Parts: sequence; C-alpha cells; structure tokens
Amino acid sequence: MLNQPELILTVETQCRLSGGKKNDMLNRVTKRYDVLVELSKKALYESRMKEIDPSFNISERKWGKRIESGCMIEHKGSKYIECFIKELTTGVTYLLDGNTINKEDIIGFKETPRNDVGLVCYKVNNIRGMKLPPKLKFSLMGFVRKVINLFVK
Repeated sequence: MLNQPELILTVETQCRLSGGKKNDMLNRVTKRYDVLVELSKKALYESRMKEIDPSFNISERKWGKRIESGCMIEHKGSKYIECFIKELTTGVTYLLDGNTINKEDIIGFKETPRNDVGLVCYKVNNIRGMKLPPKLKFSLMGFVRKVINLFVK
C-alpha cells in the first residue's frame, strides 16, 4: 500500500434542494464538515481500485484533466483536489445564510449518496480549511514536502 499525506479538510458545499425558484431556501443552504482524507495520486488510485477489482485498468478521466500525476484536477477553469475519504471527523452542520439549521427544517433537501470507493474530488473553492491530523507520525517538514510534491508533480 502506498502511503500518502493525510489532511483534515473543512469542506462547505451547497446543498441541492428541490422546488426550483419557488423554494425560498434555494442557493442559501450549505453543509459543512471535517473529513480526514488521503491525497490521491494516479498510482494510489490505481492501487486502491486493484484492491477492489484485481482486473482494474486505469483509463482516461471521464471529466477534467489531472495536473501531471498529482492530486489536482482541472475542469472548466476550476481546480479540484482528488482524495480518498478515510473518515468523517465531525458531524455535518447545515447552515442557512451562515446560521445553523436543523436538517429536518430544510425545505426540499435531498441527501446525496457517498461514493462507495471513497474517492472524491473537492472543489478548491469549497475547502474552508486544512489541518494536520493529531496522530501525525512523521515530521511537519516531511509532511509539507510531501504535500508540495503532490501539487507540483
């Protein structure tokens, strides 16, 4: 298994709501959570997929273009970080205009299923923060070098 840097990302994304323009909450509700992720490089992705299906062969991306062999994806002028979800480190908080709201009070809310593989692409604009996990087993400088290499290579 290839070891890649782990990060805790604070992610805030727009919630999809039904009801169209008639829904007063449309484009006003977001969900925020912290998630422990392992940054994905092409080699790690291929390794993980072969664990699930030994006959897996990597093919071209269905959307976006991988920047070199790192974890960054570019698509229609936006940048994404591709990573594997290891665990949700906090509960999900729902916000209406920046104020906490109960999930049950959100009009037209539909939960979206999570990817079975645990591979996700977070739009860089949706990442509100990054921090190191508390159980970090290598030096901070070593970590910084690994992260920089993922973005540069």
